[in-house]
Amino acid sequence: MRASLVNKLLQQKILFITGTSVKAIRSQLMNEDAQIICENAEYSALAQAVRDADIVYLYDVDPYYQEVIVLMCTTWDKSFFTRMQCSMVIMSGRRVLRDFDSPVLFYRRSRIFGWQGKVKHALDRILALLALIILSPIFLAIAIAIKIDDHGPVFYRQTRCTRDDKRFEIYKFRSMRVDSERETGAVLASLDDDRRTRVGKFLRASKLDELPQLINILRGEMSIVGPRPERPELAENAILETPEFQLRTKVKAGLTGYAQVYGYYNTSFEEKLKWDLMYIKEFSLWLDVKLILSTIPSIIRQETSEDRVYAQEKLEIPNHLADTETTSVRSLRRHKSLK
Repeated sequence: MRASLVNKLLQQKILFITGTSVKAIRSQLMNEDAQIICENAEYSALAQAVRDADIVYLYDVDPYYQEVIVLMCTTWDKSFFTRMQCSMVIMSGRRVLRDFDSPVLFYRRSRIFGWQGKVKHALDRILALLALIILSPIFLAIAIAIKIDDHGPVFYRQTRCTRDDKRFEIYKFRSMRVDSERETGAVLASLDDDRRTRVGKFLRASKLDELPQLINILRGEMSIVGPRPERPELAENAILETPEFQLRTKVKAGLTGYAQVYGYYNTSFEEKLKWDLMYIKEFSLWLDVKLILSTIPSIIRQETSEDRVYAQEKLEIPNHLADTETTSVRSLRRHKSLK
């Protein structure tokens, strides 16, 4: 979403219609002036709220109520957003065709399973080889720094999942203490994880710890762009909560992607899944180029106070909106667009 459009939207009256607790959404927004109403409110109250709003945002609204609300918005010429569910992402990119006297929707298979996918895999290995050669001095410098820091191993290997749920050993520069998960087992690293080494803090902040995955790409286990490879035990838990999570393994795991460019460090599995499914659905070689070029700015952008300063200074968003962590306002703050 472009900055000019974001600023225009923030000047209008936005109505949030939620399928969850109004109190819970209110606490996340931290905005006393935000208008929020529950999906199952009385029809007259819901209709009046939609009439009075400039823009409507449907946040986790049940499909039954969503159909009614969309009809309201269309009837009264209201612009509206709707938070995407996994099924909506899968069914995106449709084309309207005619079947005799009836309109039908056609959903094409992803281009990643055609000739563009074959070209992608060939380019992955060529670019990975070139990158390894060019970045070899940086590899050497990082290896020396890790050895000087705590005398431990330079590389860290871990089992991850890739296409068709195949397991492989992913390579990273070690950024945490040796045997850091001996007592805790498999857990996600936090933004300020105290298990990090001194060098590891810099490596993780700059994402340089991910560079050895160029070796995985060269070996054909990963792609430059694609869903991030998850640990098997964490992926199994995610699938139990969100069965669609297993659809990510229809393609090779990647070094970067939609979720890395647009997501946060602590973005939920479900939200990452939506980005990953969108990538699979919209894949093109040109999209890969744009995501690769967008990765460096996303690394530079920090997800702490610097991110909020970015939102406030660049988009001139009021403090009470910049402090929110809801998907709706995050979509306004994260105004970058690949289109």
